[in-house]
Amino acid sequence: MTMSSCIEKEIKFEELCNLLKTSKITLLDVRTFQELTDVGLIPGSMNIPLAELENAFHLSPDEFQNKYGFLQPSKNDESIVITCRSGRRAKEGVEKMEKLGYNKVRCYCGSFLEWKEKGRKVVFP
Repeated sequence: MTMSSCIEKEIKFEELCNLLKTSKITLLDVRTFQELTDVGLIPGSMNIPLAELENAFHLSPDEFQNKYGFLQPSKNDESIVITCRSGRRAKEGVEKMEKLGYNKVRCYCGSFLEWKEKGRKVVFP
């Protein structure tokens, strides 16, 4: 992904907050479960570690829901946002999703570090 496409697909902090308030978002955190246990995650986010991302979206919808605990988003879903710790893995996650045909996925490039820096609440799994 080029930097220009990241900026074009980037979601800013304020927009993320608004989407989380309306629950019109599937926020995927691609960090490891251990990282989430150690430092927490953005409230409302779901976890699929980056290493599992491609396999996760090859599962049937039932298998996906059983493994991850939420409905598998469709390829046309415009509310998928990927986050991580600093933004690097989120960008990788967007690239992986695009290869799977999810072309409307967006990246929260500020990710967990920006969320914490702005004093927002975190939750633990």
